[in-house]
Amino acid sequence: MGYNRFYLGHPYKLCDYKPTYGLLFQEYLKGYEYWGYIDCDLIWGNISKFLHRIQYWKYDRIYRCGHLSIYRNTPEINNIFYSDTEGCIPFKDIVETSYSMNFDECGINEYFVRNNRNFYSKGDEVTFYAYTDQFKWKNFRNPELGELFVKECDGSTWVYYMTSVDKFDKQEVCYVHFMTKKNIAIPPGIERPYCITRDGIFHFSESDIMNLFRRTISDKASEMAFKRQQVRAFRRESIKKMLREFNYNRFKTFKVLLNRIPSYFKYLGYKK
Repeated sequence: MGYNRFYLGHPYKLCDYKPTYGLLFQEYLKGYEYWGYIDCDLIWGNISKFLHRIQYWKYDRIYRCGHLSIYRNTPEINNIFYSDTEGCIPFKDIVETSYSMNFDECGINEYFVRNNRNFYSKGDEVTFYAYTDQFKWKNFRNPELGELFVKECDGSTWVYYMTSVDKFDKQEVCYVHFMTKKNIAIPPGIERPYCITRDGIFHFSESDIMNLFRRTISDKASEMAFKRQQVRAFRRESIKKMLREFNYNRFKTFKVLLNRIPSYFKYLGYKK
């Protein structure tokens, strides 16, 4: 590729290199039609059902996020990340900064769109909101729909949500992404069905649903304290990242920061 300089100084930076795995590990991928990458903070549903539902064989890339992305295993697709594509940040710029640039999702997505590749970009997952201690979720199509997450006996995963004061409905999802709720651990040997709440993970019966919903709701004081904690942590981490980048790239840091200002203020001043 002709790159003389690249950054690997902290583990999270590896996310920017995920789209290169098809090329780097091509000898291990021989004979496979697809390859992909995931995060480790997921609870799977019936992924096969979702892939067949969308007719996965029609697509060169399936899903838009770094916590699950699937690529067709061809030389053209495996090399797309460093193609000369107008309107995309060059991969050379990605590897020469200490910042994590979300290239495994936002950056590589743009390459597929601008090269007119068959890209299934909708979301069949749920991801917990970062700035609330309630178990609210969001995804590409149905933001903030549900509060209670359930792993059924057959291995499928569902989100239950309130439709009125005493009624609820549910929707099946491909997987649940824990994001900021990593303090909730699955007890070894727990029987299905089990539910995921802010108080922990529990085996349950249908008659328990209404009581379990109450475990997903926090009081106002707890919610505000959680938001303040998250914003403070974001500010501290942002300063640490800027100092690390300046130490690595010196005055080139300001060029990188100009590209990051909009997202920085979006999260710094977050209000629900």
